[in-house]
Amino acid sequence: MTAKPTVSLTDQAYEFAKSLVARGKFASLSAVVQHGLGLVQQEEEEYRARLDAIRADLDRRAAQP
Repeated sequence: MTAKPTVSLTDQAYEFAKSLVARGKFASLSAVVQHGLGLVQQEEEEYRARLDAIRADLDRRAAQP
């Protein structure tokens, strides 16, 4: 399923995205935005994994005498 929301970009972001498409790095502006969101999602997952590891370490240390 594909959603078609309206997205606003700064002039600078729009020009940069257009240049990526013009250079053939991406097929469309949508592909640029999708890639960017994928990177944000990856960062979030990595952040949560690090946070979970820190919490587990703190729990383990708190359980020690």
